[in-house]
Amino acid sequence: MKHTVATFAAALVAYAATPCVHAANPLERDGFFAGISVGASSGAAGPIGRIEQDYPESHTAGRLRGGYWFSPNWGIEAGYTRLGRIEQRYTDGTFRGQGEALHVGGLARLAFADRWALVGKLALVSTRVKDDGSTGVSTSYDRLKGRSTSLAPGVALEYALSERVALTLEADSMGRGGKKLDLGYAGLGLRYAF
Repeated sequence: MKHTVATFAAALVAYAATPCVHAANPLERDGFFAGISVGASSGAAGPIGRIEQDYPESHTAGRLRGGYWFSPNWGIEAGYTRLGRIEQRYTDGTFRGQGEALHVGGLARLAFADRWALVGKLALVSTRVKDDGSTGVSTSYDRLKGRSTSLAPGVALEYALSERVALTLEADSMGRGGKKLDLGYAGLGLRYAF
């Protein structure tokens, strides 16, 4: 998934950098914007010396973001993502954590049809996962919690509902929680252009 998102984002950036004429599209406006989305977080735990009982569960997550488009194709964004509960069951206990992340990064936008656009993202993400009622021997859970900072890709599909409001569907890598927990976010939301 990470490689697919990174490859897609790189292709989008390369295409947006080429001089071409795009169709008139309300999503090509520049200036300030703000957005909100609700979705699900994901956590893929790496090996910590315990036997996993099943796949990690996805839980409700949400995001607030804002940014600025310098041109129809290039912008910046900053945001806060509440990843919600992250849970991984093992044969001898369960890791339960709460996650959150702050991000700031660049955006590349490609309007490809009337009212439609793809947005590639590359952000510096600071993530924090803390214990929230884990059970069992918790010594190896230290590798699944803590703070980390990483460069992470993302992608969004946008549809203009009006001149200023767009519906967004986004999927982002959120870096790591601790040393052995890869995090992700997928959400559906709205973006408002000022």
